[in-house]
Amino acid sequence: MEQAIFKTLASFGFNQVEIEVYIFLAKTGPLRAKDVASKFEIPKQRVYSCLKDLKNHKAVYTIRERPAKYYALPFAQMLDQYANLKINEAQTIQKNKEKLLRQWQTMTKSKKI
Repeated sequence: MEQAIFKTLASFGFNQVEIEVYIFLAKTGPLRAKDVASKFEIPKQRVYSCLKDLKNHKAVYTIRERPAKYYALPFAQMLDQYANLKINEAQTIQKNKEKLLRQWQTMTKSKKI
C-alpha cells in the first residue's frame, strides 16, 4: 500500500527525500526546518533545499512566523492538483495535435538534423 503512495509521489517528480519529508509533514503537522532536519539527521541546508523544492511543487506551504513553519498540502488536494494538471496537459496536446503533426511531417521530410 505505501509503495503505491511512494510511486505516485515519485511520478509527480519528487525525489526520495522529498517524499519522506512530505509524508512526515503530512503526519505531524506544521514544523520548523530544524525539527525536520533533526528527524532525518540531514544538514539544515539540505532540508531548506528540499522544502523549497516541495514548495515549488505546491506540496508544502509556509506559515510566516519566526522561525517559519512548514506544512504539507493534504494528500487528497495534491492528487486533485496533479490530476487537473495532467488533464490540462492532455487537452493542450489534443488541441495542438494537428499543428504538431504538420510540424513533424515537415521536420522529418527535411534531410537536416
